[in-house]
Amino acid sequence: MTHAAAATPTTAAATAKPAAAAKPTAAPKPATESGLVDAPEPVLFPEAMSALEQSSPWDLPPEMHLTAAKQAALQAAVLRRRILQSRSLALSPAARKNVADGRVSAGALALLDALPDGTSPFLVFSAKGTSLRVQATTLKETVGAIDGFQDVADQGLLAGLRLVPVAADTYDEGKNYAQGERRAAIGESAVQIALKYLGIPYVWGGSTPTGGFDCSGLVMYVYGQLGIHLHHFTGLQWLEGTRIEASQLRAGDIVFFRPEGGHPGHEGMYIGGGKFIQAPHTGDVVKISDLAGYASMYVGAVRPY
Repeated sequence: MTHAAAATPTTAAATAKPAAAAKPTAAPKPATESGLVDAPEPVLFPEAMSALEQSSPWDLPPEMHLTAAKQAALQAAVLRRRILQSRSLALSPAARKNVADGRVSAGALALLDALPDGTSPFLVFSAKGTSLRVQATTLKETVGAIDGFQDVADQGLLAGLRLVPVAADTYDEGKNYAQGERRAAIGESAVQIALKYLGIPYVWGGSTPTGGFDCSGLVMYVYGQLGIHLHHFTGLQWLEGTRIEASQLRAGDIVFFRPEGGHPGHEGMYIGGGKFIQAPHTGDVVKISDLAGYASMYVGAVRPY
């Protein structure tokens, strides 16, 4: 939080940046103290930033597919500890295992370490060798990450980066329930949309029907179709609305469970009658569950409109 990606990625090869017309051609960079020659600076940054600036605010953030340069001089053990303890990164189970087992290069660890601190963590879908697949939860944070990668490229740590758009499938942008319909109908509409996705497989970091859903991705996607845009992170959705007492729950309210590190670690959408719809965990599917069965883990509820 693989999930759906559009067919044509914005690709940036790891080639030397062309010199501006008014400047002479840049000389090759000298070897570093370790004896390695700095990796050439990718040309992707202007194109990537331009593509992001033209994106709609409602677009899902693209995935960033990163390739690290080989850097023998980096302290891999120190970086590994920082990555595993970082609150700015949400690593998939497979990515976390690869980092812990030393299957991720020091250069790739340095790229993860260079991601900026934001309001929500970066989702690291995969990490193996010199390759990473990462997604921010907002376009703004994606822009900040790419901007920061310029410094990393100058240090010879970045060999390549591709932006891979994430398909949003069909958003109903013609309706704005938050302003044009009865507010009481918003939650009911959210439930009717969510029920269409029963049986969709759980996928960590998933946020589309074709690519699968995780718990916060399901809620984000459903409310996105109603013109209400939430972060793809349970800890932030907990802050994106009005707190609701259990006795006042109504259809569409987001219910939260399992406190972890100061915020809830799981969520679903209340559908009425003491039941909620959720994307539970790997190996399961979007389904309806009894709220009473989760009473011991219940944290509270939020109405996001």
